Amino acid sequence: MSDKESDKSSNKDPDPLPTTGSKETASPKPFNPKPFLADLVGEEINVKLKWGMEYRGKLICADSYMNVQLENAEEYIDGRALASIKMVLIRCNNILYVHKFDRAAFEREQQEKEVITLTDDD
Repeated sequence: MSDKESDKSSNKDPDPLPTTGSKETASPKPFNPKPFLADLVGEEINVKLKWGMEYRGKLICADSYMNVQLENAEEYIDGRALASIKMVLIRCNNILYVHKFDRAAFEREQQEKEVITLTDDD
């Protein structure tokens, strides 16, 4: 191997993130979401539906199809709370994404929105 070839190979990232597609459209490699959901059982989560609605509540269970059941959930549309629901089952094909809900970050965001609203009224 020539000196130029060895220099090129030594500059490569030894452990790049797994990606799919071309370099221009590289995206993380897909992973199995079932263990992710299993780890969230008992935690407060946010579930966004394909139709724009969001549900925030405690994840009670997720089945093998990835249907999810939430307890003490709140329904949000366009960021506004519309209803409190004691128990809700969300069918998997309606879910856009799921993530662990960070209530402290959510409350900070709401306070910032209130400050912006108050300053806009002046």
